[in-house]
Amino acid sequence: GVAIGVAGSIITKYVATVPELNGLPSSLPFLVLFVALLFFPTDAMGAKVIRRRPYRPVKLGLRGRTAMALVVAAVIVLIPSVVGAKLPVFTNAAIYVTLFASLALLVRTSGQVSLCHATFAAAGATTFAHLSSGVGLPWLVALLLTGVAVVPIGALVALPAIRLSGLYLALSTFGFGVLVEQVLFPKGVMFGITGSRSAARPQMWGLDTDRGFFYLCAGIAVLALLAVAAIGRSRLGRLLRALADSSVVLATHGANANTTRVLAFCASAFLAAISGALILTLTGTANTAGFTIMQSLTLLAVLAIAGRSTVFAPVIGAVLLVVLASYVRDPNLSAYLQIVFGASALVATAFGPAVGDWIATTAAGTLPRRR
Repeated sequence: GVAIGVAGSIITKYVATVPELNGLPSSLPFLVLFVALLFFPTDAMGAKVIRRRPYRPVKLGLRGRTAMALVVAAVIVLIPSVVGAKLPVFTNAAIYVTLFASLALLVRTSGQVSLCHATFAAAGATTFAHLSSGVGLPWLVALLLTGVAVVPIGALVALPAIRLSGLYLALSTFGFGVLVEQVLFPKGVMFGITGSRSAARPQMWGLDTDRGFFYLCAGIAVLALLAVAAIGRSRLGRLLRALADSSVVLATHGANANTTRVLAFCASAFLAAISGALILTLTGTANTAGFTIMQSLTLLAVLAIAGRSTVFAPVIGAVLLVVLASYVRDPNLSAYLQIVFGASALVATAFGPAVGDWIATTAAGTLPRRR
């Protein structure tokens, strides 16, 4: 503690002459935390093995999947005609479905935890701004390259996961998020001195209109959910679930647990970056306020409430976080909703996401299953 205080005072002395060090004194404790968690002996941290409540996803037959696809398609087609002026809100909700899907893949499928998920989205937003507005790449090419460009950041954040889990992994990702927010956000590589970035919507096929852009974001959300579901049913998904149960047993059976961890973070970072680019494109500008470390905490809390299904929970989370808030006009009611949200997060943490699981099971139970 004394060393951190002395180092912070010394760095503060040179901040005035070296602008690149702005934000480093206040983020020094988190930098030390991140490094210490990487190199400190894990045995001394007292890590505990936590038994997870088994989750059995609902399996649908061909008729069930077809019926669900038709319902989803009908809802997406009808939303612009029903919600009217609220269409941008539902577009934002569709974007958050992709963001929650990326977090669900990491948290629900692989059993990892990330408190810097908004950092992935911020990196996606700023990278997309550089590629589309700066370099001038076509919109779709810039979007795909944005996801690829943020993958190495996901791999970097995965390094602590090789040695840590549970609380210590959460602390490590939290420290990384704070470090990026305080040191890199003001730099030109991200939001710059102005604290904002801008990008235009795709100028083709009517996607620059509110209706067209909603259909684009909804389509990307559906693709993200399908990708997460496909990963869950693949060999990688089985490895991720085994990793969540016991990394030791997974390694005993000859699988590389470290590679599996890195793949989970990389895939999650790719989808989060795509959502960040879409958040920027929705309004044309984005600032640092939407990608703070508190936003990462909120995302994880809402996902805990929404349930453990990697398909239904992202949709429920987006509705809870984005859609419901837009229909609350009474400021007193809004304050009460925040209290309810906090209480719900505590209940979900203590007793498990039973409400979200019940909603997912009930919704899927109305569709025909495989006999």
